[in-house]
Formats: sequence, structure tokens, C-alpha cells
Amino acid sequence: MSGNVDFSSAVVSWTQFNKENLPGRNFTFWEWFWSVGKLVKEHLKGPWTDGSIIGFMDRTESNDQLLSRPNGTFLLRFSDGTVGGITIAWVADQQDKPGERMVWNLAPFTIKDFTIRGLADRIKDLTSLVTLYPDIPKDNAFQKYYSPPTADSAPNLVPGGYVKTTLINVIDGHLPTGTGMNDYPQSPQYSGPGSPPVYPAQAMTPQGGAT
Repeated sequence: MSGNVDFSSAVVSWTQFNKENLPGRNFTFWEWFWSVGKLVKEHLKGPWTDGSIIGFMDRTESNDQLLSRPNGTFLLRFSDGTVGGITIAWVADQQDKPGERMVWNLAPFTIKDFTIRGLADRIKDLTSLVTLYPDIPKDNAFQKYYSPPTADSAPNLVPGGYVKTTLINVIDGHLPTGTGMNDYPQSPQYSGPGSPPVYPAQAMTPQGGAT
């Protein structure tokens, strides 16, 4: 969605708007747009109102913008290929090519994902995300939407005397900075009853393998 293209005289027919599937997709523009509106209304209203979500930006422009910023800079845009999905894209070094950088994209989140854990908490979990594009520290943008912290020394109990668990987001193949394997119940070394389990790793793809 380049800003250099003038769409002021472009015409979209009703059929193109609401009847024909988008090129290469199995849904219409209206289905896609309506689902995005529902996602924002139900789960992203605060960050959207704050201007923290760019939203309507395609993959190519997202890559161009992020590669002009320092590593750890990220933005949020609506997925081109997933109805009602939003993806987080960020710039970082290529793991197998020191000195070279690339843009990574998380698999899109949908309403179903946000009923489990909200956007702000997911962003907080991911230490690879440092600065909201163009230069806003992520805590400044999202801290007011974080869930209230709980005391690690006093696990919350739910009816029946069970210890309540907390879900967190991790990127596939990466653990949050400052954590060890003993922090995770999936690890053979795990022995503590109060440590939270890891939320299933969120898939990531380079340069727009996720749309």
C-alpha cells in the first residue's frame, strides 16, 4: 500500500467489493474487512485508538519500514492472507548470517488467540520485541494494557485447591531472556509447583512467509 500511488480516481465495483474473492484468496474484501473490524472492536480497541497498530500495511512496505530502524523494532499489521488476523513483524539479525538483517513475521493472531491471552501481554512476553515503530519503547505503548502482576511466592489457588497457572508466549526455538529450563514444566528438570507453563510456541517466518 505505497503512499506514492494515487487511488483518488480508482473505482471498485460492488462485485469486487462484496462478491468476488480477492486474487489468490478464498474470501472477499468485505469478509476480510469485516473480520478486521470485529477483531479491533472486541480485542484491540485500546491500542488501535492509541495509534499503536498500523494495521493497513502490506508485507513489502512493512519490510521496507522496519529495515530502516534498529533491531528489535516491530509493528502490527493486519494479515493479508488470514481473515481477522493480525501479525507482528520485527527486524533482527539473521541467525545464520552475522551482520545481515531481515524482517521476521509471527503467524497471525486471531480472535480465538486473544481470548486466551491479550495482545499486550503477548508483546510483553516476547523479548525480541523492543521498540514499537518508529521509536516508542514497547512498555510506553502497551504497559497500561498488561495484566496485573501476581506474586510468584504465593501461587493463586482455584476451586478445588489447585494452583492456577499462567500462560506466556515464546517464539519457536527461543526462551525468554533470563529464564532457565527449570522454569518450565515441560523440562525434565522442572520440580517447582508454582512455575508457569509455557504457552505453545508461536511460529515465525522470515520476510513475509506469514501474511
